[in-house]
Amino acid sequence: MMVSIDTMNTQVNLRLPEKLIVAAKLYSEENGYTTIQDFIKQAIRDKVFDEISPRKLVALKKRVKEAEKNMEKRTYAREDLPW
Repeated sequence: MMVSIDTMNTQVNLRLPEKLIVAAKLYSEENGYTTIQDFIKQAIRDKVFDEISPRKLVALKKRVKEAEKNMEKRTYAREDLPW
């Protein structure tokens, strides 16, 4: 997996089986997502933020805030990333 960081977003490139891509595209279209990327982002949000305990959410938000601060300084360490 390749991760590149800029000041606004992080780009993640990954390979998925063709059947999974087709199923995700169909699901996206049937459920009103503009793009498959929008669907994938929402699926990640649902998994990370809806299934996380309040205590873990506080810790995750703290790590995200620290990572954002380090991104402003353009210093990146693996432990700064929220995943």
